[in-house]
Amino acid sequence: METKLYIMTITFALLAVPAAAQEEAPDESEPGPGLISSGSMIYGLETAYDNAAMNAGLKKAGNVAQERAAEARQASENNDTKGVEKATKELEKTAGKAEGSDEEGIERAMRMMRETVRNAPNAQARQGMRTALRNMREAQQRRQERRQQGRNPDRNNDPEDSGGGRNLESDGQ
Repeated sequence: METKLYIMTITFALLAVPAAAQEEAPDESEPGPGLISSGSMIYGLETAYDNAAMNAGLKKAGNVAQERAAEARQASENNDTKGVEKATKELEKTAGKAEGSDEEGIERAMRMMRETVRNAPNAQARQGMRTALRNMREAQQRRQERRQQGRNPDRNNDPEDSGGGRNLESDGQ
């Protein structure tokens, strides 16, 4: 048990150094895949680290989404269907966590995925990537709707317009 914990600690530390250096670098137009390919048995370590870094505010969801798109592209180029599935699943999760400030990164990730779909040699991988793109678009639309609702709040929830907090139906009118 101690050996496994030691190995996981070392692996996590090795992932942290390049990730910290990556955050200091300016955004690239198309970042590359992470250190661990999506076809690897320990790919979950990288995604767990990136998720923790996003939750802690150390990484932007848009940057992580681009990394996942690059991993899907790499897996597709290697004809690794399972790797494509893993990367696109993680990409969808990341896109779902994105906020308004991450939209540009998510857009870039979607462009990368569309290009990868066009060039993918494997039909099954193409279908999985199309599904991921569709889900990302839906998540993007939900974010846009939430932003619109924030700008134009529902009048029924506005205390100034609801008769001082009274509901007309409850008054018998």
